[in-house]
Amino acid sequence: MVDLYPILKEKVKDLANALVNIPKSHVWVHEKALYNIIGIQRSNTHGKCEVLTFLLQGIQKGFYGNKKKDHIKLGYAVPGVCNESEENEFNIGYQPYGQKEGFATGHLEGKEKRSRPRWFRKGTPLTDVKTQ
Repeated sequence: MVDLYPILKEKVKDLANALVNIPKSHVWVHEKALYNIIGIQRSNTHGKCEVLTFLLQGIQKGFYGNKKKDHIKLGYAVPGVCNESEENEFNIGYQPYGQKEGFATGHLEGKEKRSRPRWFRKGTPLTDVKTQ
């Protein structure tokens, strides 16, 4: 797996802020639509799915990089962002749901990664992701 911190260092804070500040929605948003909303790009070394996972991990911890060496603090941490049953200050959450589907990896890899899609929400959805 590629270390995304050196690659995304210059824009990671903006991407993380865009993710926690997505517009409120009464419906669940598929992660592929979320890529466009927050501006996640694919490159030669990594796919959009990998960037989103990297962003979520940093939002949970409150920083990106190595805390003892080179790192970027966000100024907030959202420990419950990956746990749908926990409320958090940004009122954002996600759930994996559905059959595995293909997610593009980096351009140079030319492969596809198969995983269950993640569905995101900000605010209180009208229904659960399974019903939607």
